[in-house]
Amino acid sequence: MRLIDGTTLAQQINTGLMQRYAAEYVQRGKTLHLGVVVVGEDPATMSFIRQKERTAAAIGIKFSLLRFPENISTTALRKNISMTVHSQRYNAFIVQLPLPSHLNQSYILNAIPARYDADCLSAIRLGKFYTRSLQTLAPPPVQALDLVFRQYTIDVVGKTVVLVGAGLLIGKPLAIFFINQGATVIVANSRTADLAAYLRKADIIVSGAGQAHMITAGMTKNDAVIIDFGFTQVNGKVVGDVDYESFHRTDCLIAPVPGGMGPLTVSMLFNNILLLHQDNTKTKTII
Repeated sequence: MRLIDGTTLAQQINTGLMQRYAAEYVQRGKTLHLGVVVVGEDPATMSFIRQKERTAAAIGIKFSLLRFPENISTTALRKNISMTVHSQRYNAFIVQLPLPSHLNQSYILNAIPARYDADCLSAIRLGKFYTRSLQTLAPPPVQALDLVFRQYTIDVVGKTVVLVGAGLLIGKPLAIFFINQGATVIVANSRTADLAAYLRKADIIVSGAGQAHMITAGMTKNDAVIIDFGFTQVNGKVVGDVDYESFHRTDCLIAPVPGGMGPLTVSMLFNNILLLHQDNTKTKTII
């Protein structure tokens, strides 16, 4: 088993972002400000938010956390986001997912205008990504995965890819990414029968289901590439969908949790913040 070192890659990305930010903003007396909405008190979610806050501090970008109770209504949350995002305090704005199940996720995400949408989860930003618009930003998980594949020389063309989870954050945008790269793509969801039968055929597995240790060595090829985006807190520790300890005697290349895709995805979020602001200052057509 080989492990993908997302932490080291993220540190390299962050160093470059810090230098860009210092040259383009700090030296000119300007700052960027990220607003982050979180609903509820999920421990794994809060761990991910702290990682974003640390990265913001390292780069020098101002970070504000806006917390709302888990029982807030869709209408109330949408109203709060709409008022806050238009307050002119922020240069970028995101809603931390997942949201509680009673909330209308799409309606809430669409409260963020495209010019602030660093996560690329609004209908406008996702639409630009899906249609391969020249002006689009890619969702951070897509950028993180693309970087890993280039860094580790992973060929995607003609490979069989199984995505575990069909969510807005991971499954759907990565399905488009792999299709555009020339892979054969299978998207599994909570109703997929005999998941292991599909996993055993996969050259590349990407999981974002949020189910602790659901994928074990006996379910995959001996030399599969396994990318874990899942995060769940178990006994006070954040773990992923992959039980990577069971893969020690395999030849698999694995992005573990923690230390794999999480840090890289956060770095790509802040890369988008810089690109987004450049879009806003250079292009007047972005909504």
